[in-house]
Amino acid sequence: MKLLISCEHASAAVPDAYQGLFEGRNREILWSHRGWDPGALALARELSLFMEVPVFKGEWTRLLLDLNRSPDNPGRWSEFSRSLDVEERQALHQSIFAPYWDKLFGEVDSLILDSGRVIHLSIHSFVRILNKKQRIVDVGILFDPSRSMESELSTRLISNLTALGRDTLNIMKNAPYAGTEDGLTRLLREKFPDSSYAGIEIEVCSDLLEDNKSIQKMALNLSQTISQSIVNF
Repeated sequence: MKLLISCEHASAAVPDAYQGLFEGRNREILWSHRGWDPGALALARELSLFMEVPVFKGEWTRLLLDLNRSPDNPGRWSEFSRSLDVEERQALHQSIFAPYWDKLFGEVDSLILDSGRVIHLSIHSFVRILNKKQRIVDVGILFDPSRSMESELSTRLISNLTALGRDTLNIMKNAPYAGTEDGLTRLLREKFPDSSYAGIEIEVCSDLLEDNKSIQKMALNLSQTISQSIVNF
């Protein structure tokens, strides 16, 4: 069994050719949580060091093209990129989505051929308050309940992380989003069977990732939890 870590919303960077889309007030939106997942890449990198596994990361803001949406989902385009013509959007798909997907898919396929099973952990962050509503979840473990390997592993992760957190963290399954929503893990589930691929998204509230100390603490807790959870798995 092999582990793989990814972080699709790692960056708020914009290619030079599209800087004009994010001038003025749009620059504030770009650097808000709408443009990327603050703290997620730092957490993914710390996890990759603790677990000694590779990390795949998105290079550009999701406001151009969302790597965590399937190619047929109109929601992959934001209000900034939706107005681009068909040729420009196709060029973005070919330069941003296709290379990332090909690399990630190829790595999963290779690791399955090598070891038989892969656990893919996709790292994200979310804001505490959305649309004036406060989210009570601190860490969400997102998975497809119909897939037995994902379900069993997620149950272990939640149990072990809850014990490690000594009830200081509110850890929930499929919150603040459903694990079956459109995304890269769902796309990969369509390519690989339950017996060989488990795609789990780990969502951490960004107020728990505000500085290096808190990020390292979360990474340490998660790495210990993951290690405990995959024993005899």
